[in-house]
Amino acid sequence: MTAGGLRVTDPVTTWLDLAATLSTTRLVVIGDFLLARRSVPRVSLDDLQAAVASRRRNRGYRRLVAALGQVRVGAASPMESRSRLVFASWGLPEPELNVNVYDEFGQFLGRADFLWRDRRVLAEYDGDQHRTDRAHWLGDRARRLLFEAAGWTYVEFTSHTLIDPELHDGLRRRMRLLLLG
Repeated sequence: MTAGGLRVTDPVTTWLDLAATLSTTRLVVIGDFLLARRSVPRVSLDDLQAAVASRRRNRGYRRLVAALGQVRVGAASPMESRSRLVFASWGLPEPELNVNVYDEFGQFLGRADFLWRDRRVLAEYDGDQHRTDRAHWLGDRARRLLFEAAGWTYVEFTSHTLIDPELHDGLRRRMRLLLLG
């Protein structure tokens, strides 16, 4: 395979090679990206499983196995992957990822980053563009109103929420109450 006239390894082989030096979290983020619809060439979970099985004797194999168990189809960004891993570390149920949500009449409300259908809870990770792009910000406000009017609990968070200890603890408490409470 070539890129810009240079010989390169394919994305899955590169992911396997990175297992020698990257953390499990970073491998999950990359694995999620490889499974994303926008990944070229297309990669399936079966492809990743077969590739990991072929590396049993290589350095980083245990991290690959751990990452493979946490890789999911549906994450739309690295921060969504990281957020999902944080939610799992809190003992939350696994969410559906980036799914369309409809009201009881079949009217499209929007696409949710994280959805816990049985609890009628959705969570949205807002990157900086949700703040800096006025049209995006206004659209987010309108979407939130639609979700809430249809009976969904809407949880919004940012990267700052995940790194600031007080905000992190507040989000953890709220999510555990909503989903486990």
